[in-house]
Amino acid sequence: MTGPADGALIGAKAVKTLAFEVDGTAGASWEATVDGLPVTFAGSADRARYRPQRLADGKHTLRVVVSDGSGETAIERTFTIDTKPPVLAVAAMAAGTRGKPLTLKGTTEDKSTLTANGDPVPVEAGKWETKFAAAPPTVQLVASDSAGNTRTQNVAVQSAFPLTRAVHLTARAWGYQPKHDAAMALLRAGRINAIEVDIKDEDGLIGYASKVPLAKTIGAIEPHYDTKKMIAEIHGAGGRVIGRLVAFRDPTLTKWAWTSGRHDLVLQKADGTPFTGSYGDFAFPNFANRTVQAYNVALAVEAAKLGFDDVLYDYIRRPDGKLASMRIPGLVGTPEQSVANTVAATKAGFQEAGVTTYLGVSVFGISATRPTEIAQDVALMAPHVDYVAPMVYPSHWAKGEYKVADPNNMPYEIVQRSLLDFVVKVRGTNAVIVPWL
Repeated sequence: MTGPADGALIGAKAVKTLAFEVDGTAGASWEATVDGLPVTFAGSADRARYRPQRLADGKHTLRVVVSDGSGETAIERTFTIDTKPPVLAVAAMAAGTRGKPLTLKGTTEDKSTLTANGDPVPVEAGKWETKFAAAPPTVQLVASDSAGNTRTQNVAVQSAFPLTRAVHLTARAWGYQPKHDAAMALLRAGRINAIEVDIKDEDGLIGYASKVPLAKTIGAIEPHYDTKKMIAEIHGAGGRVIGRLVAFRDPTLTKWAWTSGRHDLVLQKADGTPFTGSYGDFAFPNFANRTVQAYNVALAVEAAKLGFDDVLYDYIRRPDGKLASMRIPGLVGTPEQSVANTVAATKAGFQEAGVTTYLGVSVFGISATRPTEIAQDVALMAPHVDYVAPMVYPSHWAKGEYKVADPNNMPYEIVQRSLLDFVVKVRGTNAVIVPWL
């Protein structure tokens, strides 16, 4: 008889291909039972196969009796089926600021093996503990038992998002001494604790010497600062460095794509010409295009590796206007899902790169109540980010919204009420609200 050896332990993966074969002789007769109940071998008298179906977890005995002219031959095999994945639990997590030491403790089944983000974790008497010198955003735990069953658990590191009081500078402004000095004076005086500088701006220009291939190809690099020097200077004054990355407003990429015959990279009008809106010609690349998405993700990951503490997406949306007036080549699903997929891909890119960089998205205030208007669905994006930065400018609201009679002249009321709504929208995720005012 061929098949699993006597006493074999069969896991969930192996049970799908479990089979026993018996070699007999021509003219032989067969009788086979599993746990005393008859089963059927398929095939010929000299070779037949049995594939167990729907056997419950536990120990089983297969008995085969082959009769021919010379008498009977009995063969038995015992085997145990175990398709249940091992128990895995996180008992305690000492969480702090991301990038600081982290300790995870928990339990799993005795004799199981465990990895955390791919590294082995010792298991003693069913208990385990692992430590990280710098807390990652997510820890993936994988427990495997002796039958080869596995259980995977992704643990989001619960860490308090740092208080943020920041000012924004364009890349050109950081390189302009009076603006640079004014921002640094605010930081050294303790009036702010972070400075935000453009990675890629509304013109699609990158403010440092990026190594991303597509950025070089399309001529998007216009250096105004040295990333290492800028980050060292801000960190030296006790500040955090936030990189603003304008995603789906990029005339540099869009014009290059159109003139190069890559029309699929361009958001279009219904007639197939480049979409303009109120932002000028070639303003909007195709947010649903994988190349456009990957370009922004590559810039975000590059900035994270260079040492930016945060990457904050802006224009992570479609342009305003009726969807029927737009032609979106290659769109699968809804525009909202496509935009959220870019955010999710960025988070995955950070995890793969092993960085502890915070990820944020700047969104219109109206996205809390009208997620399809510009394809900013907070509920879809929030699970993939550390913070949502609502741009709750009073001038963006119509009279009567949130029961505020005149938002432009009642800034406290409209900001406070709309932010409370955003807090509700991110509930159940790890994202916090950091308003962009």
